[in-house]
Amino acid sequence: MSIKDAAIWTTIRTKFRASLYWMTEVRVGMKNMNATAWKLIAEIVGALASTILILFVARKISATPVSDTLAVVAILFATVQFIDARLQERKMNAIAGSMSTQYIGLFPRHLKVINNVLSKTDAEICIIVDFIGYAQYSAPDVYPRYLAELIKARERKVDVSIICYDADSAEEVLREQLPEEKFEQEKNGPRFKTFFELNPGIPIPKSAEELRFRLRDRARDSAKLLREKGVQILYSKSATLFFWLGDDQEAVFAFKSIGRLEQGFSFRTQDGNLVRQFRDIFKRNWEFAEQAESQDDSGNGLRTNYKAP
Repeated sequence: MSIKDAAIWTTIRTKFRASLYWMTEVRVGMKNMNATAWKLIAEIVGALASTILILFVARKISATPVSDTLAVVAILFATVQFIDARLQERKMNAIAGSMSTQYIGLFPRHLKVINNVLSKTDAEICIIVDFIGYAQYSAPDVYPRYLAELIKARERKVDVSIICYDADSAEEVLREQLPEEKFEQEKNGPRFKTFFELNPGIPIPKSAEELRFRLRDRARDSAKLLREKGVQILYSKSATLFFWLGDDQEAVFAFKSIGRLEQGFSFRTQDGNLVRQFRDIFKRNWEFAEQAESQDDSGNGLRTNYKAP
């Protein structure tokens, strides 16, 4: 390859990188548009426009037919590759979105997905969880909507049934998550500050014991409110996993966080076998909880009489 041809190839590579950057900017600028077809058209037009631009530059710096041919073949091949890669990416995203079970993140990021599932229910919601005030402390910006979605469901005449930990089990978990010896560290952390900034009416605690009391007290208020709206609440000692089941069609399930390690891997599923398993688990736990001793307002909420679904 001559020195002139080498210079052409260098220019082609530089201009093509610039064209890819330009096309990426176009795509980012249009990311809020819902019409995927328009995005793809914009990328194709951008690729073709870049090709014409680079050909023009190549022709300016070289008068040889061989150099022009090399430029045309190389740039068209790269353009086709780019468009094909974008098409394949969209296909993969479509496949991932249609999968019956999807990983949706760690606790408490999945609460937004839970809210989405709750908002779409028409007949019944079944929940097994540790606290009525689930994620109220770790996601105080999202929790109000979680509570609101349960209330809205009742307003739509949706049957809402919740199994949560009894007072002793709830306190045990809170002590693991918020031990006294870690209070100063917790107090200076972002979670503590965010919670009390978003809840200015709650007195700022001076100890881990007081913090746990504030959270229990708020959970009790939530339980009262939900019960007034007709939500059915029963209690258990433990749960192997947590889940939110909507209309026996869709569920979000989460593996429990261990101690202070807030992991809680979470998934969303429409898999019929999994959904049926969750329904059976809920029914068995509900029947067992009905036989347990009644709880008063000192724990997560109020026990009510309710027959197993």
